[in-house]
Amino acid sequence: MKVTSRKKITGKILQLSRLERLSDVIYAIVLWEFFTLIPPLEAVKLDWTVVSAYFTDNIMGLVLVVLGVVVTIIYWLQNNAVLNCLESTNTRHTALSIFQLFSLLLFLLAMKAGIDLDLPPRNRSTCYVRMW
Repeated sequence: MKVTSRKKITGKILQLSRLERLSDVIYAIVLWEFFTLIPPLEAVKLDWTVVSAYFTDNIMGLVLVVLGVVVTIIYWLQNNAVLNCLESTNTRHTALSIFQLFSLLLFLLAMKAGIDLDLPPRNRSTCYVRMW
């Protein structure tokens, strides 16, 4: 009996290690994707007038990217704080953690759709009202 319980405990510890690794990889991918959402500079000659025009033209996209990065980092730090307190995991916790990571990917998809949605500024608020 002791051998079976040791195998189960070892398996649960390995499962927690794999879960930590999986979550770190997904957070890294999400953070990388946020940086790929930054609108590119399209000007050939870079000077201060082009840079200021870039920021004024792309302010909403840049704010969304910064907000997404901040929320993801906070979420990641909280996830690591919880996982560091655990010694092992079970199937229910693993399934809930994977669902949580799936929700993070949906958050990235929503951020990407918000940036790619190219509406004029005055119609954005009416579009959001219609969605809700």
